[in-house]
Amino acid sequence: NNHSKMFDTILAVLMSNQTIWNTILAMVAAVDSLKITVGSIITTGQTQSKSTKGITQSKKQIRTSLTAKMMTIMGGLRSFAIATGNDELLHNCSITEGELKLMNTTRFITTCQSIIDYALQYKIQLADYNVTAAIITATVTESASYIAIVPKTSETIAIKKNATKQLNILVKQGMSQVNVLDQFMLTFKASEPEFYAEYKNARKITDIGIRHNKFTGKVVRGMVAVPNAELSILGEDKSTVTVWSGDFEIPGVHTGDFSVEVKDGTTTKIINGLRMRRGTDLNMVIDLAA
Repeated sequence: NNHSKMFDTILAVLMSNQTIWNTILAMVAAVDSLKITVGSIITTGQTQSKSTKGITQSKKQIRTSLTAKMMTIMGGLRSFAIATGNDELLHNCSITEGELKLMNTTRFITTCQSIIDYALQYKIQLADYNVTAAIITATVTESASYIAIVPKTSETIAIKKNATKQLNILVKQGMSQVNVLDQFMLTFKASEPEFYAEYKNARKITDIGIRHNKFTGKVVRGMVAVPNAELSILGEDKSTVTVWSGDFEIPGVHTGDFSVEVKDGTTTKIINGLRMRRGTDLNMVIDLAA
């Protein structure tokens, strides 16, 4: 943010004095290059700040609805299994709602597909057990929607990380372009002292006071890192997913007390009483087994 502000200020000074240098073709090219870089920084910054909350909420809503449909179908399948003495079917469909809620994403998808396969196999018979063809079709559709949305959170995180790397590259590129302009400005030090002084003042990197408090750390279960765990700051539009090493980072957490929800498909944990102090980051290890 500080570098971006400096680039903007430099461009403002240059454009307000462009009659002094607009006939110098090499300097015109250097200014145009900095303009392009600044534009890219703005665009990339918007990508980097994109939230995953909407995707996470949609995923949660679909899973809740799909779980309800699974319970309806399994109720019919169990009734049918008991009536026909199909012990294997009864055993395979004896899954509670609580068990479904605690399953990780992969196991949940696999279980749902297994139940759907049974429902399609006994589709005609299930009509007599209050499981209509419409219910089965709706479940198949919702299962497909859930499978489709699962990778989107991780994809968004990957895009954000790539944008962060790109921002670092763009800032370095912008500094290289400014260094070129520094050399041009030396030619105006004697002939245009006021212009030179304005540029030198704009050239300073000033802390503009934007300090995004970060909540960072690692999610583990005992001594084992937990990847793909979802973390959400309660009451805020801020969330993330742990990487393969269990590490996470949530920037921009408000100063003061806050709570975080952590879940990995088998465990949901809410930690209250956390406190973010102004101008500092909070780092902690979250043990889902504790």
